[in-house]
Amino acid sequence: SDIRKRYAKKIWENYRKLKGMSAEEKNKRLSIASNK
Repeated sequence: SDIRKRYAKKIWENYRKLKGMSAEEKNKRLSIASNK
């Protein structure tokens, strides 16, 4: 079960990273659109 916990933690960290990246991408696109 210890390995499972570590595996779940890794997935959660990757999930949060993806969410953060998508948010950054949205901000980039918004700033680019507002600059036009």
